[in-house]
Amino acid sequence: MVQIASEQEIPQILNLVGRIFPHHSLIKRGESFLREQIKNKEYISFVERAKDKYLIGQGGVFIHEGIGFLQGLVVLPEFRGRGIGRELTERRILHCLKNRELSHIVLYSVIDHKASQSFYDDSFIPIGLCIEPRNIFSEEDPFSQSKPSCEIALCKPKFNMNKKITISRESALESKIINLYQSIGIKISYDPKCERNLATPQFIDGQMVGVDISNPDAEFLIKGYLNKDYVSTGILPDCQKGLGVLGFSKNNNLLSEAIKYRTGVTKRDRFIESLLKK
Repeated sequence: MVQIASEQEIPQILNLVGRIFPHHSLIKRGESFLREQIKNKEYISFVERAKDKYLIGQGGVFIHEGIGFLQGLVVLPEFRGRGIGRELTERRILHCLKNRELSHIVLYSVIDHKASQSFYDDSFIPIGLCIEPRNIFSEEDPFSQSKPSCEIALCKPKFNMNKKITISRESALESKIINLYQSIGIKISYDPKCERNLATPQFIDGQMVGVDISNPDAEFLIKGYLNKDYVSTGILPDCQKGLGVLGFSKNNNLLSEAIKYRTGVTKRDRFIESLLKK
């Protein structure tokens, strides 16, 4: 039965997540970060236990600035196919829907993981795409053979709040990105004094459409593009920056690989195709 984890189970949570996702942000941030987040109710971990009480499944929710960020969904390979992942997902979604302070639910889902794609109905709107050649799974996981790693960002808007994002320059956003924000009920406003200062389109060979340089991951996004080993396009949710994170770049080599991937959900596959068009 799925339950909310206690602070005492934090080492088990990190061990479980690390077994499948050794480079996960939870692992990088460490035990003290997760303990503080759980203590402040900014991270809720839903877990499934085996009969001997050890954890076999985990799914977390980051709560930040009106956004419920679903992440860290892990079920040990030997316990898959029993509905555990779906139950963990449904519990997290229900938790977010009951929270009146949340306006949106967001997540990343591996594109070619058909089972996890089926957890989210058509009310989850595709808004972004992340591609990298490094596989995100450990060798223990069957998906460790899939390359490159492609994840689609999904968003379920609740439309119970007026939400607005302010950026410094209008020219830094493509119309297709503005349309994406509008599709999830978010207005874009412009203020030259805004701290969310986007890099200009000419920042990297005219290919970087916009990077929020106040975002801690901005350096990673820019370095990834320079090394031609990372692609991000659309709206990129972040557990600490919510839906205000902007990071768009294009790498034709990876994009040509990504276009081969299919979620099995018609609306999402059309979105991927439209987003990757040159």
